[in-house]
Amino acid sequence: MKGHRVTAGRRALAAWTVLVVAFLYLPLAVVVVYSFNANPDQVTVWQGFTTRWFPDVLADPVIADALLTSLRIALVNAVLAAVLGTLGAVGLRFAPRWLAALYDGLAFATLTTPVLVLGIASLLSFVLLGVPRGGVTILLAHVVFNSSIVLLVVRARLAGMSNAEEEAASDLGAGRWAVFGLVTLPRLLPAILAGALLAFTYSWDDYVVASFVSGARTTTLPLRIFGELRFGISPRLNALATMTLLVTLLGLFSALFLARRSLRPAQP
Repeated sequence: MKGHRVTAGRRALAAWTVLVVAFLYLPLAVVVVYSFNANPDQVTVWQGFTTRWFPDVLADPVIADALLTSLRIALVNAVLAAVLGTLGAVGLRFAPRWLAALYDGLAFATLTTPVLVLGIASLLSFVLLGVPRGGVTILLAHVVFNSSIVLLVVRARLAGMSNAEEEAASDLGAGRWAVFGLVTLPRLLPAILAGALLAFTYSWDDYVVASFVSGARTTTLPLRIFGELRFGISPRLNALATMTLLVTLLGLFSALFLARRSLRPAQP
């Protein structure tokens, strides 16, 4: 009797899991499928398979400009967040325990704060400092948020590393910078790349923070997609959403692969 209850509970849990996954990802699959719909008027009425909407979207100069703007901001943000987050993580390795715990708490607080609050706080900060809104303000807001992500990822990698290799290099006459560049940095590289890819992904598909701190002359791709959506759903919009989703998934899966690799025991 007890075994039947356990089996029934497992089946119910599996069924609930399938329903949750379907609820989350089935709408994404619908958008991807209908981005290949040849019907230009009625998006939900299938008329045939076509790929014409993808080159049509990329040929639009307004959308192409928004895409390049998002790409530039996301790439620069990823580099800056990787550098600042890595430096912070390495510096906290030698900091007192209370200071490291304080910074870890601040980093987690940044990630758990609602993005709406982050957008309002970023806007207020730029207004008080007199910084004109535009691409630079979007970049700065993203770097502040994503540096915390890189810091936590690299800190997790550092927690699983021993100091034996660094101490051996120091005993052999290597200076502090030589030890960092030849021993520590190569071992941290998977975690740094994983954090940079996560930073790129969050910046690439961010809408809320960018809507607060963007200027009239700066439009990212998520802002452009929302602007197009106000005039109704179209095959071009589905194609644009599919391309955005593809870039996001590539970044996330690459970051997941590198993060899993960085959690392996470090080899000497």
